[in-house]
Amino acid sequence: MILPWDEAKKKRYQRQETELARGGKKQLNSGRLWFSKRDVRNWGFLLEARTTKAKSYSVKADELAQLTKDAYFHNSLPGMPIEFEEYNEQWILIKQVDFEAMHDELILLMAELRDLRVGKDDELPKGPET
Repeated sequence: MILPWDEAKKKRYQRQETELARGGKKQLNSGRLWFSKRDVRNWGFLLEARTTKAKSYSVKADELAQLTKDAYFHNSLPGMPIEFEEYNEQWILIKQVDFEAMHDELILLMAELRDLRVGKDDELPKGPET
């Protein structure tokens, strides 16, 4: 059981990793082992969490390339959550191709759901007309 005062002692990046891991898995030793890279695995992504007190955050292409390699090693998609503490906002940096694939899949699933609802409404008995 995690006590409130123990949670308050954690650093911001530790709390961010714990929040991201809800429903997923924190990597061992925060990704320092060869078989357990990066911070968190969740939602089909390997996530490298970042937190900043600054108003901006820069990311190097080399860092994203290495994150992509690590993600493919774990059979996951690469993602980088960035938390801006001053604004209390969280953003996730993902590849455009992954975003487009997720968007297309969501559209297809919504169409399937709509078709299921239409088919279900046809099977429902009609009530008395008023």
